[in-house]
Amino acid sequence: MPVISLPGYPTSTQLLDGLAEAGKPVILNFSRGKDSLAVWLELAARGIEVIPIHKSIVPGLKFIRADLDRYEQYFGTRIIDLPADSFWRMLSNLVFQPPERCAIIEAAELWVPTREEWDELMREAFAAPDTWILDGVRAADSATRMLAIKRWGAVKHRTRRQSPLWDWETREVWARIKNSGLEPSPDYRMFKRSIDGIRYDYLGPLRTHYPDDYQTILKWFPLADLEIFRAEVMHAAP
Repeated sequence: MPVISLPGYPTSTQLLDGLAEAGKPVILNFSRGKDSLAVWLELAARGIEVIPIHKSIVPGLKFIRADLDRYEQYFGTRIIDLPADSFWRMLSNLVFQPPERCAIIEAAELWVPTREEWDELMREAFAAPDTWILDGVRAADSATRMLAIKRWGAVKHRTRRQSPLWDWETREVWARIKNSGLEPSPDYRMFKRSIDGIRYDYLGPLRTHYPDDYQTILKWFPLADLEIFRAEVMHAAP
């Protein structure tokens, strides 16, 4: 049972049961991380129809596609895989781009949607305008998230967003996944969390364990090798 409580805030059980009583599909922001996976398991246990949407930090990574296939087989549902808004933001900000690409990217005038704009696009394409969008944000995950939950709550009616496991501890999340028989994503073996960028702590393990995917990253961000150089060569220099 959840051990975090805030007076006047609905518990995770109340939120999940309310979604089940409503009998409507929900969109799940599925990162392949432990928290969003635990949300999906709880939704499935209540028979709630889930529209899972995954946002790839870099499109076309084979290890991510294989992982999504595994979850599709388990839940019997297609997972919609889209380029993450951060992917467009990195391109727009010319992250790890050589000079000859910069003018092309700037001329493209890439549109980087806000979170609310992205939510509306997902509802328009895959659901109804009033569909709840769920995530795996938990108050126990960090002091920042605890403060955010205290200030804004786990339910945002204006934006139609919910964090239905907001009061779960980390050990509860891992126990729920273990009970399902599912293995966590390979990200946890490499990074201890789901991939969320193209910093060295992600690039280094990917280069070692998934060299083809590392080459795919270099196709989108050709100068990402400089991050390896900075971390491994410059830091090792006397």
